[in-house]
Amino acid sequence: MQTLVNEASLRLGIITDSAAHLGALVSMVKMTEHQLVCSVSTDSYSLPLNPEVDAWFVRIEDHNERAETLLKWLDDNDILAVIDDASDTRSPSDPHAAEWFNNKIRECVLADKEMAAPVKVPERVWVLAASAGGPEAVFAFLSELGTAAAKNAYIYAQHIDEQAIAPLFESVKRCSDMHVRYCEDGVVIEAGTVYLVSPEREFDIQAGRRFIETDAHWKGSYKPSIDQVVSKVARAFVNKSAVIVFSGMGDDGSGAVRLVHAAGGTVLTQSLEDCAVDSMPREANMTGCVDFSGSVKALARKVEFGQT
Repeated sequence: MQTLVNEASLRLGIITDSAAHLGALVSMVKMTEHQLVCSVSTDSYSLPLNPEVDAWFVRIEDHNERAETLLKWLDDNDILAVIDDASDTRSPSDPHAAEWFNNKIRECVLADKEMAAPVKVPERVWVLAASAGGPEAVFAFLSELGTAAAKNAYIYAQHIDEQAIAPLFESVKRCSDMHVRYCEDGVVIEAGTVYLVSPEREFDIQAGRRFIETDAHWKGSYKPSIDQVVSKVARAFVNKSAVIVFSGMGDDGSGAVRLVHAAGGTVLTQSLEDCAVDSMPREANMTGCVDFSGSVKALARKVEFGQT
């Protein structure tokens, strides 16, 4: 991994799958101290990418084969890249556009510098999505996982009030031997760890490894928004992304499982007869993107060994 001495001025490359986004990002770079070395679309790039670039700013909305190949190449070659969530776009006319762009770059570079200690890179990053009746199912799932499950990371997104998050954290610690942490600013996503999502504070994932807190609140009526959590994981980890939709009321998560499926990730659901409330897994099943549905015990075996 290359060491960057001064993140205030970098040689940047831009890759997007949208001409409008490409033009906007090029304009924003020109408003900063960074130097734009090249800008390409996902339809026209060729590998290897320009070696003179210190960091790549990547914004991809439509995951296709070429986009997935690009993201995999960046990950496999440990190339410094800002994987931007297109839901938080800025226009060059926005008076805070340059500040927003600089913050994105700074967060990624600082995360790269701080990554000196070896981390346990997860084989997969699982979103455990749950609502009504979900905690009991997730606790049982975690308690069923054996030592082989420590090869993965788990991001637990539970519809819950803010005042209930601390008791939930303690309950997760009691049912699992894995480390349990909040999705806090700067925390690295590692194997063998369960991360609990706040219902109040939204996050981004930078360079595919680290949580970055934002000032934004979750959009929509669900707190946290499972669709947004799953979408962020799918964009950051592509074919290493995975989700299990447990018991819950409503349809949160059903939209984003399509993104996981399109990225080559894995989608599982708790079987309807095993749920306290079956609305969420039922809606996910109706997308046609679910790879397996089963009881909590069957889901644990599937995650740990790929068996049913």
